[in-house]
Amino acid sequence: MASEQTTRWSAYFGRSPALDGLGLRCLGVGLQDGHPAPVVDRVLEHYALVHIESGAGTLVSAGEQHGVMPGSLFWLLPGIRHSYGPDERGWRERWLLFDGPAVDVFLRVGLITAESPLRRTAGTRALLDGFARIRTLAEQRSALSEAAIAVTLQEMILATSGSGPSPQRADDHQLVDRARDLATSPLTVDQIAARLGVTGAELRRAIRSETGLAAKPYLLGVRIEIAQSMLADSDARVSQIAHRCGYDDPGYFSRAFTGYVGISPTQFREQQQR
Repeated sequence: MASEQTTRWSAYFGRSPALDGLGLRCLGVGLQDGHPAPVVDRVLEHYALVHIESGAGTLVSAGEQHGVMPGSLFWLLPGIRHSYGPDERGWRERWLLFDGPAVDVFLRVGLITAESPLRRTAGTRALLDGFARIRTLAEQRSALSEAAIAVTLQEMILATSGSGPSPQRADDHQLVDRARDLATSPLTVDQIAARLGVTGAELRRAIRSETGLAAKPYLLGVRIEIAQSMLADSDARVSQIAHRCGYDDPGYFSRAFTGYVGISPTQFREQQQR
């Protein structure tokens, strides 16, 4: 009976080597409106985005149960067992299947997380518009339309950044921002942490969570990026820039800069001034 009360539409796409350079592949898209049969103990080999426009139900992911409300979206990650479905009133569900190397970036910046798979989103309009565009493009069945689908999918994933972060992620983001402000001071990671009132372990965990990098290379990158701006936009001597970026030894600064950028500070400045 449930399936007879459900409107369905779906389209699936093969893997086209010609589109590998885009970094993101849409493997399928679909709509279910009504009382679809629940998904039970499923494990995917790819990623999925599920958006619930109306209705309510339940999601179980990695053994944790979540209540799904209208306007929610949830991520399904490969290798993680999950179940989900609407309550007795049904729901209107849209879904996308995708993979590709660009997903690693979305994971590092926290757009897609296994720890917090369910979100309320402020990007509902963008998601609905994206689904509508992909449905139209899916009917064309060409390499160009599939490339446009991949671009639309990326825009939709970015639109989910309007979702409210968890309190822990909000705290991490604020802590990393404050650490970034101290990156050009001649302080170690532990000294920066102490200045911010947290332990070194807490700061390292927050930076790893927010950026996907260890604390030391992340702070080095911030220093070098600031130095690049100074080299390009000012006439300050390299030794002065080194000091402003927290380096007492200009020679050490030059070696660190060269190791990070691939050319010396002087060569970088010459390139930018051509």
